[in-house]
Amino acid sequence: MRFVLITLLIFQGVLRAEEDLGSLSLESIERAIIWVKPSLETKKVTSYARAILKASTRYKIDPLTLIAIAHQESSFRENLPMGRAGELGMLQIRRSWVQNPKFKKAFKNVKEHDLKNPVKAFTYAAWILNDLKRSKLSQKLPYWTLYNARKFENRLKYYLRVKRHLTAMETKKERYKAVEVVEQWQPEMSRRIFRTQPRDLLNQINWHQKALEVLKDQES
Repeated sequence: MRFVLITLLIFQGVLRAEEDLGSLSLESIERAIIWVKPSLETKKVTSYARAILKASTRYKIDPLTLIAIAHQESSFRENLPMGRAGELGMLQIRRSWVQNPKFKKAFKNVKEHDLKNPVKAFTYAAWILNDLKRSKLSQKLPYWTLYNARKFENRLKYYLRVKRHLTAMETKKERYKAVEVVEQWQPEMSRRIFRTQPRDLLNQINWHQKALEVLKDQES
């Protein structure tokens, strides 16, 4: 009975809207990157994780949000061509930010080519997210949906895409915690939990219904 209660408590957070994860360790961030991009070479995982840890701590941004956005924007690819709206680099930061007065004040002598540097880009993205977080524009959707769009319909699409990555990481993180706890008592039971695939839990989410609920809230 004790085991069942602890397991339920561990998995209770899988579908929560957002959680304060600013205290994630470097190892936890590396693990999260590998979860969404297992083919990424170890050297890059470590480099990105350090940049994310530094940027998220400095600007009070959830590290998993930065990972999910990087995965959505570029799937952690560095050398993408410039986008139609002037997006550059792994974080697809628009080149217009280089001319933004507040951005220039925060990052003196920043150039367009700096946006293509992954380590620097995580810092720039965290600053932009922090700026959006403090704005009054977010309304019904999370502030980070403004990173990609301003119109509500486009923000909603972005929310569903990025939220799917966040939910996948949360699912794997909670499963990892569950295995660590259970292994101390019942190794056989831990192997049974570990075989549960995150995709199975994600497939239980009605993403279309979630979109309708958000739209309904927006109209009310």
